Amino acid sequence: MKIQIVGNRGVLFTFQGGDSPMNGETSVYLIEGRDRLYLCDTFLGNRSMNVVKNRINESPRKDLVVFNSHSDYDHIWGNGAFDGCEIVAHEFARRRMEERWDYDFENMERFRDGDVVKRLPGITFSDRLVFEDDDIEFRYMPGHTLCSSVCIDRRDSVIFVGDLVEDPLPL
Repeated sequence: MKIQIVGNRGVLFTFQGGDSPMNGETSVYLIEGRDRLYLCDTFLGNRSMNVVKNRINESPRKDLVVFNSHSDYDHIWGNGAFDGCEIVAHEFARRRMEERWDYDFENMERFRDGDVVKRLPGITFSDRLVFEDDDIEFRYMPGHTLCSSVCIDRRDSVIFVGDLVEDPLPL
């Protein structure tokens, strides 16, 4: 596990080979806004989110917004690790999660990292969603999938792209 501070308020958690049932590297990104925390993607299950939850528990901020960059299982299966938070995604991502959940859950079970509980986004957007008070913007940006979106931290000038950029490594 590689943990990097990014800008003034971001923390990048990169799961490397051996950190999870999946080979290669996958990252999730936590932004500490003024009033709430924003978690970009949740990886493969509750076990993989323990290190992120520990960091969240150290923060005085109470509200958490989980953002799913797209609907692939390796970006959403950890949603269930976070009770009582809002989950945000593009409307196509929400629809695709619902359509593919049972198939992915059954056929990709070897990648489950601890408990995987179905928690789908309760807030969706079509073009963009902005939290003005924290300068956080979620914007529809199809590419890797038709349902891909990005998170823009306008204050720190940082963009989390999920799997839109995969070569040489996901960011």
